Amino acid sequence: MGKEYKQKFIETLLGLGIKNKVTLAGSPAKHVESLNRSIREAATKFRTTYSTKRIVDYIPIYCRRLNQNQEHERTLHTPQVILEMDAEELKKVKNIMVRRGAIRNR
Repeated sequence: MGKEYKQKFIETLLGLGIKNKVTLAGSPAKHVESLNRSIREAATKFRTTYSTKRIVDYIPIYCRRLNQNQEHERTLHTPQVILEMDAEELKKVKNIMVRRGAIRNR
């Protein structure tokens, strides 16, 4: 995304009630690609089920459901719960992920 669109995109996310977190350059992007694939697959299912090409209204609903209801296989929590955790709780989640081999111990 170009710089000229970044602020508008962030404002759109905030308007939809979606929190935006920025990662450092060079961070692994495979999780983002996995999310993009999940959204794309769900959107395709939506389009074929309802015989429509309009998915613009569906994506925010899908993302909201994903963040609030779907427990992540690596963290064992929903993204909404992770966002609300304090530093001590996040450390426990990280330790669980390290034990499960999901991330390297840093």
